[in-house]
Amino acid sequence: SNKRQRNELIYTAVSTQNARTTHEYMVRRFLKKPVGYPDHRMIELAIWSTWAEYKININESVVLEFANKIKENGFENSQLEIDDLWETCYGSFYVDTKRFPDLKRLNLQLKKMGFRVTIWIHPFINKGCEPWYSEALNKG
Repeated sequence: SNKRQRNELIYTAVSTQNARTTHEYMVRRFLKKPVGYPDHRMIELAIWSTWAEYKININESVVLEFANKIKENGFENSQLEIDDLWETCYGSFYVDTKRFPDLKRLNLQLKKMGFRVTIWIHPFINKGCEPWYSEALNKG
């Protein structure tokens, strides 16, 4: 992003004879063996994201309206992801209670409708998202 002064990425370079060897190494080194089975709906059915329809214009009623549209149009309901701008600022991990007064209640409503519910976690903290940005900056 041109809005950041600096981007820092850390890579691990791996050289092997073939893709299978590379995959097996990466699983051993980074992923480890699974401890259970994923919910089959994550693989077989759609993942519905609020971003696709609403971008940042979401709140509790918009998410419920989206879930109802999915069901009314006869689609399988699998997973619903609450995307962008559910938190007070990017990277705070604190729910914006103006938009989502009771996220736990919303989660339970969506689960009763048959959805698995996830939220998109930002892999960054925006400048100005205080006090979290300053804390992260101070800790390097």
